[in-house]
Amino acid sequence: MKKLIFLSGSVSAICISAGFFLKVLHWPVSQTFLSMGLMILLLVFVPLTWFYYSESNITRMASEKFRFALGMTCAILIGIGWVLKVCHLPGGDMILVTGGIILSFGFIPMVIYRMYKNEVGL
Repeated sequence: MKKLIFLSGSVSAICISAGFFLKVLHWPVSQTFLSMGLMILLLVFVPLTWFYYSESNITRMASEKFRFALGMTCAILIGIGWVLKVCHLPGGDMILVTGGIILSFGFIPMVIYRMYKNEVGL
């Protein structure tokens, strides 16, 4: 599992870096590399990382697992929405807004509450 996580992360990082480099040079394949790298990152690396950390004993409490899952869901939605917007494909606006709403009204308040709870010592 870890090898697949490292492999997918490495491949996506290489594709994204190559895509940005080729984008600077205005080569036509830059969009392909950039999209492929971001899709590997969002559809392979992030879910595998999510599954690995949710199955391990790193996060034991249910609230921490839910917060982690909510954060990963936001990351996936915002990332896919961004890719769709960059590629000028339909649906990018709605996915991006949905990810932003979940981030603004779900994940960030949970993180702030947890920080407050740890600071006060409840």
